[in-house]
Amino acid sequence: MAGFHGVVTTYTTVVMFLALGAALNITTENRLRTVLMTGYNSGVRPKINSTEAIAVYLDVALHQVIEVVSKSQLLITNLRVKHYWKDEFLVWDPAEFSGLSKIRIPSEQIWRPDIYLFNR
Repeated sequence: MAGFHGVVTTYTTVVMFLALGAALNITTENRLRTVLMTGYNSGVRPKINSTEAIAVYLDVALHQVIEVVSKSQLLITNLRVKHYWKDEFLVWDPAEFSGLSKIRIPSEQIWRPDIYLFNR
């Protein structure tokens, strides 16, 4: 019976160790994301001084010419548009997060500028 008790104790210890390890195994990125997104409102412009404008920079790259219709002077293209800005509410000290200086957050969760591309 002593051998059986030792097996049960070892099994219980391993299960407890794994459960404790899983609970403490919050990655640095998850911790940073929690800190950044707690209280973040994607409907509010990300500027500490709300009277200042937000500089938004655009990169436009021609990806593909789909069709050229010379008679009607029509050019149909596929463009890639990237826009960049500084969100003053999504900043942190990398030293506090194991040197992590970049993080990816889905765009649906953060403020995005209203940008409309059109041609007249």
